[in-house]
Amino acid sequence: MALITPSISLVKPFSSTQSQTFKFSVSSASDQVVRNNLVIENNTTNVEVYNQSVESFQLQHILPINTLTNGQEFRAHIKTGNISNEWSNFSDWIYFYVLSSPTITIDSVVDGKVNNSTINFSSTYTQLESELLQSYKYLLYDSNQNLIQTYSEQFSDGSTPLTQEITGLENNVLYHIEVKTISIHGQEGSSDLIPFRPFFIAPRLLTTLNVENLQSQGAIKLSCQLIQEIGKVDSGTIQYVDNDWIDLTLGQISFQEGFSLGSDFVLKLWCKNIPDDKVFLRLVSEYGRLELIKYNNLIHAFKYLTNSTIYSHFSSNSLVVGTDVEFMIYLQSLNNALEIAQQLVV
Repeated sequence: MALITPSISLVKPFSSTQSQTFKFSVSSASDQVVRNNLVIENNTTNVEVYNQSVESFQLQHILPINTLTNGQEFRAHIKTGNISNEWSNFSDWIYFYVLSSPTITIDSVVDGKVNNSTINFSSTYTQLESELLQSYKYLLYDSNQNLIQTYSEQFSDGSTPLTQEITGLENNVLYHIEVKTISIHGQEGSSDLIPFRPFFIAPRLLTTLNVENLQSQGAIKLSCQLIQEIGKVDSGTIQYVDNDWIDLTLGQISFQEGFSLGSDFVLKLWCKNIPDDKVFLRLVSEYGRLELIKYNNLIHAFKYLTNSTIYSHFSSNSLVVGTDVEFMIYLQSLNNALEIAQQLVV
């Protein structure tokens, strides 16, 4: 039998800091391959940059690390040899890029945490040789790094943040997030798996039941309206205590969703051991913000309006409470005025 010209497989872009395996195939009618010779040339300068033979029965040739230079295009072809030291013709040329590995940074994960059950994740793509991005996709994994969901591929050149909304995250549950990218020349990138925990404060929901007598059905209809406010951690660390209390001494939270400072509302807050002279609760809306502070045995509410240097100050009755004594703060907003009171929980 004679040696038949091999066929070399296409190669995706890779970094010079990584070894690269060039694979090829030969017809079954060819002599047994015992060696191969790989030649690589710079496709811009036509200069030969690699020409090596290896003794191997395997239909591949491994290019050592740091052989080529990042940021350039190359071409390669290969020939095979038999036991009699006869050589085949070279294969057709293949063309490929050598590029530095891209960096994908997930900006939305800070200190391993996100602050809601719905997060619009945002990532940044950078590549040393300015290789443009073609597309990206997000992947969500559980605590054991098992894939939960692969999100739809999105197209971008990488000049703007790579975003993806992910909903239904459970509070204080460990997840992993990954962003995979493909450049315009087919280079693949990954952020690797980044661990994170959603951490948000969901207060107790209290409501008034509406009772309706359905005489014709011999029944009573109970109905209510619920608006759930989701608290976000602004600073520091928030911890659960006995699965029922939130320790605010180490951090601060704000309630921003479903809340309007310009509307009427009632707030009831169960507390104990509130530190003095420190904002322990903040309500934020497009109209401004409301901050609660405790000092001199009073609860003080400061109301700040958007785009205004003027603020309003309201204070509660005086209440002296001991350590670990539970008390309730009652706050009612009516016609832009605030009534605030505190009382012991019986």
